Amino acid sequence: MVEEEFELPLDDGVLVGHHGGEGRPALILHGGPALSDYTDELAAELGELFATIRYTQRGTPPSAVGPPYSIESHVADALSVLDHFGIERAWAVGHSNRSLAVHLEARTLANGLPGVRLPALFIHGELDPMPVRSSTDTAALIPDAVAEVIPGCGHFPWLEKPGEVRRLVERFVN
Repeated sequence: MVEEEFELPLDDGVLVGHHGGEGRPALILHGGPALSDYTDELAAELGELFATIRYTQRGTPPSAVGPPYSIESHVADALSVLDHFGIERAWAVGHSNRSLAVHLEARTLANGLPGVRLPALFIHGELDPMPVRSSTDTAALIPDAVAEVIPGCGHFPWLEKPGEVRRLVERFVN
């Protein structure tokens, strides 16, 4: 898949990312604060299904946007990226969100997710150091959400079992 780089100026800096592929739009969000975007091969795998957009989150080079580093500011950034491309609706594809465990303990997910009326798919590697229940418990809170566990796979399933994420996503969206 051919991708093009983009820079999105914001009031307090610039977000740097890539877009490519064809089809319905999907915004790919990398995990881990202070980790540069590492989802290029995931975008390539999903690029046959979606027009993918991915960027490096604020506070992480090559993007140059400073604090606040809050959920609200990250959501605002994601919406700014979608607005930049004139996209009103997109699939959100996220990876490695450690804050799920914190939200499970604080019950913010238990209180909010049952009201979600959007399709949701959670894919988790059986051998991932993050507990499988972080995905299955979260999916259980959303009506009609699906949780898939990939056997013999760790934290980066698109690298460890190429094609498996695409297969699961394709089955889910169709």
